[in-house]
Amino acid sequence: LVWATIPGLSTPLFSALVSVSEKDYGQMSVEIKQLIKQVETGIPLENAMDKLAMDTTSEHFRRALWQLSNSLKSGVEVSSTVRTLIEGLVHDQRIAIRRYGAQLNPLTLVYMMVAVILPALGITLMIVMSSFSGTAVPKSMFYVLIFAVTSFQFMFIGMIKSKRPAL
Repeated sequence: LVWATIPGLSTPLFSALVSVSEKDYGQMSVEIKQLIKQVETGIPLENAMDKLAMDTTSEHFRRALWQLSNSLKSGVEVSSTVRTLIEGLVHDQRIAIRRYGAQLNPLTLVYMMVAVILPALGITLMIVMSSFSGTAVPKSMFYVLIFAVTSFQFMFIGMIKSKRPAL
């Protein structure tokens, strides 16, 4: 077994991986469970990590596995590698959040225009124009406007959800 430790703890790396495989971390637990099975069948941890890194589709997970594997192969203390990995992931998350915030600024302006200002001004203008012409605004016009604004809001919410970064 590999006795490299996790930062701040004196837990062996293999024990930490076993712990992750036993918890419910979604696909991560499934992948780590396969890694643990390979190590228990006699494959060195470094080789199992390299194989898993080749098979995974996640860029961050692949990078983490390769860095951990390289640290184990070169004999570098794993705690410094884990610390560096965490700092890198936090940095990437902050960049993704900033990018998402920058995308939201113009979208909020569009939302305010289409869902708030235009309907309010449109209704007011229709009522004023109908009072000048002496005709009443049909009730169906208000129902159409409500339907259009509600539809836009659902589409807008879907668009915002699709742009949200997967952290």
